[in-house]
Amino acid sequence: MNPERDELAATARSVFQDHLTHAGEGLPADLWSTLTELGLTQLTLPEAAGGSGGELADAAALLLVAGEAAAPVPLAET
Repeated sequence: MNPERDELAATARSVFQDHLTHAGEGLPADLWSTLTELGLTQLTLPEAAGGSGGELADAAALLLVAGEAAAPVPLAET
């Protein structure tokens, strides 16, 4: 990874640790708000469309951390 992706992963890991305290409780509202404020919910959208303009590798780093935390968040489009 590169330093920016390392920082993204560390930030996401910290957010998940702070907001996911009870297994099976569903999606805490404050978790989604925090992810949105940090631009993580629109990571791969172009900046012109209101996104963060991130690359696929950025999304992969975020999804890896979300998976490690078993975070119940819909971060990937289907």
